[in-house]
Amino acid sequence: MKRFVEGIDRGQATLFPECLADWIDENNPVQVIDVFVDELDLAALGFEGVAPELTGRPSYHPSVLLKLYIYGYLNRVQSSRRLEREAGRNVEVMWLTGRLMPDHKTTIADFRKDNGAAIRKVCARFIVLCRRLDLFAEASVAIDGSKFKAPSFGPAFRVGGRYMPDESNDIELNWTHLNTVTNGSFVGTPTQMVGPPYLIGPEAALYKDGSGNVRFAYDSVNFDGGHTFCAECAFQVRVFGGVEFARVGQNLTGMFQSPDGTAYSANTTNSLFTGAGPRVGLKGQYDLGNFQFIGEFAGAGLIGKSQSSINFATNSPAIGLNNQSLTSPNASQVIPSIDARLATAYVFPPSNYGVFKIEVGYQAAVYFNAVSQYSLTNVPTGLTLPPVGIYLATQQHLQSNFTDQGPYLTGSWAF
Repeated sequence: MKRFVEGIDRGQATLFPECLADWIDENNPVQVIDVFVDELDLAALGFEGVAPELTGRPSYHPSVLLKLYIYGYLNRVQSSRRLEREAGRNVEVMWLTGRLMPDHKTTIADFRKDNGAAIRKVCARFIVLCRRLDLFAEASVAIDGSKFKAPSFGPAFRVGGRYMPDESNDIELNWTHLNTVTNGSFVGTPTQMVGPPYLIGPEAALYKDGSGNVRFAYDSVNFDGGHTFCAECAFQVRVFGGVEFARVGQNLTGMFQSPDGTAYSANTTNSLFTGAGPRVGLKGQYDLGNFQFIGEFAGAGLIGKSQSSINFATNSPAIGLNNQSLTSPNASQVIPSIDARLATAYVFPPSNYGVFKIEVGYQAAVYFNAVSQYSLTNVPTGLTLPPVGIYLATQQHLQSNFTDQGPYLTGSWAF
């Protein structure tokens, strides 16, 4: 090992500094956090627990938890669990909190939940302080994400047919299709920094316009056979089983650009699941004159392929267009799903052309973990103006449920 930088023997005894302050020099940012929080009037800002309770277990002073929160904000440690771990291994956090190790759930997370408005006031003051000290020239301010208008109801259709060899047995085939898009946009003020969640601090100041859209594409084909018990009775129960084929896709896009449109940063996340599997269910129906009251519940287990990708595009006047992408290989996945509906129907009197029925109700279908996507968790933050691209450090694979729900109106004709 000669001619290399060598480490010490791990078994060798070491005398660490007796004082934590020996590890924190005067230029360390935690010194600013400590002085800043100590000068705040936490009670006036609206923080809870500034005055301790006379009885019960002693609590943490809000200033300790606020220092921990600001430290995590500046160092992109947002998770309560990670903040708890940092308190036990990070010398800077030990110095800042006095070696206290608050619990992630009952202390850190509850502090955020109970003092949200007060924390926002403190963050605003901290940003003003950083601007006065010209810290934004070389420092970073993290943002958590981008907000767009949530998708609203979009139209869908369902077509199908049912064959009944007798009054008790039937075979049914139906297809449900949904393709909907929702858009949102905003414009930042001259003093605001508008940018995607992976762009930090002054680099985001170039962008003032933001827009985004989300597209859902959903198809479900059900083929089943059923048996109705007591078909002649006012109350009937139908038991059915068969197969379901489903295709669930999501496309999420965000665009951030300069006012003149010459510079922009865009990201697109794609997710697609395609699968099939067995489906069973139960339907209850009560007839009252020409009216019918219907309730149905079914469940399925779908086996198929899951695909996901995330794409980035940054256009800079300096170097032009820069495209980057991350694509996951096709993965086999089992997706459980449930669907249900409640409805009221009116059956018109029979005619020479058959029997016509109108049904109105509410239905919902849930496909668990059907939406698969990547989310950036860490990006190198070297200051580059104007921005020229995104450099991925770490990412997180996320899965979420797909839900299709809403009121419906159908018409059927039996002959």
